Amino acid sequence: MDGRIARMISQSAWIVFFALINANGVSAQQVVGAKAGIIQHIYGEVFLDGNPLSLPEDGYIQMENGQSLRTGQGLVELLLAPSAYLRMGGFSSSSLRMEQNELNNTQVSLEQGSALIEIVQKLRGNPIRVRFSKGLVEIKKTGRYRLDADSSELRVHKGAALVTGANKTFTVKKGRMLRLDRNWKAVKFDPRAADLLDHFSAARTKQLYRMQARWDLERRTDLEAANSEAVNSARSKAVEDERIRQMQETRQAVEEAERRQAEAQEAMRQWAEQEARKQAAEAQAAGPKQY
Repeated sequence: MDGRIARMISQSAWIVFFALINANGVSAQQVVGAKAGIIQHIYGEVFLDGNPLSLPEDGYIQMENGQSLRTGQGLVELLLAPSAYLRMGGFSSSSLRMEQNELNNTQVSLEQGSALIEIVQKLRGNPIRVRFSKGLVEIKKTGRYRLDADSSELRVHKGAALVTGANKTFTVKKGRMLRLDRNWKAVKFDPRAADLLDHFSAARTKQLYRMQARWDLERRTDLEAANSEAVNSARSKAVEDERIRQMQETRQAVEEAERRQAEAQEAMRQWAEQEARKQAAEAQAAGPKQY
C-alpha cells in the first residue's frame, strides 16, 4: 500500500476515535492525587520504563522520580497538578522523564517528540518546570503550551511561559514561538496549525469538562439535600462563587478547544483533498501502464 494512503487511513482512524469521545463521552476517571505525574489516560502504544503500559479499569498509575514515559503510535495524558495536564504523543515517538513529582516542586524533562501542557485553572504554589532542549521552561498561568523537542520550539497558544538557559531569561507570551536552539527571538506562528496531538488535547479537554460539570452538579445536589441552611450561609456562598468562577474558566478553555479542533479538522480535510487531486494528476500524467 502506498505510504501516503496508509497514513491517510491511519489519520482517519484517529479522527473516528476523537469523534467517539465527543459523541459518547468515553468513560474515564478524573484523578486527584498527592503527587504530580499521574498517568490517567492512554491510547495506543505507551511504555513506562520500556514496558508496555495498560491502566487498571477505572484506575491510574503514579510515576515516580526517575521513571521514563514513552509513546510509539500512541497518546498519553499525565496529571501534573489539579487542572494541569500534560499530553504527549502522536504518529511518531515521544518521551519524557519524571524528575520531581512533588506537587509544589514538579519538573519533567521532554527528551523526544511533542508534548502539550494545558492549565485550566491558575496553579497554586510553584510553577511547573519542563527541561527542554537548551533551556528550562516554567509555566504557571492558565493557558496552552506546545513543546516540540525535535525542533526545540516552544509555542504559547495562550498564557505566558518563562524560559531560562544560556545565561538568559526570556518570557514568551501568547501567540509567540521561541526556538531554544537559536538566537532566542520570539516570533509569531500560525495558531491554526494542528496535528494529532492537538486533536487529542481538544477532545480530552471537552470530555474532562463534561465529567467535572456532572460531578459538580451531583455534589451540589447532595449538599443542598443534606443542609439547605448551610448552602445559603455566607461560607457556602463563597464556595459556590469560587466554583462558578472555576467553571467559567474551564468553559472558556473548552470553547477554545472546540474552535481549535474545528479549524484543525478543516485543515486536515483540505489537505486530504489536495493529496487526492495530486495523486489523480500524477496518475493522469503517467498515462496507462504498458504491458
